[in-house]
Amino acid sequence: DDDDDDDEDDDDQSEDDLKAPPACAGAMRTLEGLGHALGEATGVTLLRPVKCMAACYEGGAAFQTHRDNTKVSSERSRVVETGEGGTVLDSSTGAGEPCWINPREVTAIVYPNSGWKQGQGGELCAHLHCDASDESGDTASEHLVIQPKAGRIVLFKSRELLHEVLPAHGRRFALTMWLLNSELNVKGGGRAELRGTE
Repeated sequence: DDDDDDDEDDDDQSEDDLKAPPACAGAMRTLEGLGHALGEATGVTLLRPVKCMAACYEGGAAFQTHRDNTKVSSERSRVVETGEGGTVLDSSTGAGEPCWINPREVTAIVYPNSGWKQGQGGELCAHLHCDASDESGDTASEHLVIQPKAGRIVLFKSRELLHEVLPAHGRRFALTMWLLNSELNVKGGGRAELRGTE
């Protein structure tokens, strides 16, 4: 059957063969420009990864409360990637020099959801001014709910802001780019594939 052959061809495509739609590529260029301006304003050299993340939530899907970068002991600690850009730490941390789990400095999100309406869900809930040890948002002084409306851009400090994605009842997309700080002491000393924002 011809349809089966087409499916097999799609499966054989590498990530490098898949091109972002023009609107997505334009959104990423906008985030890169914001990263450059932010770096100039703060004096921090921000680098960008070669790739970004596109996420789609629907059918009640949500994403648990987390920070996009956290500090852990450099020995006997284990970081579990969630697959949606977040990370979860297991309970066994050992003694060692504290380090960051990745080089993320700033999280930049753009929402392309035209026609999004109140009640469709998928909002970003930012738990503001939490204690550093808070992983649930219980100590937040405020919970800011941000609607994922088309054209909205959200920037925040990856190491500080505790946040979550609330259940999405309609289809909700987000494009995320993490602007990186090569000066951070990162677990394992690994480096992401980076480009300057200049």
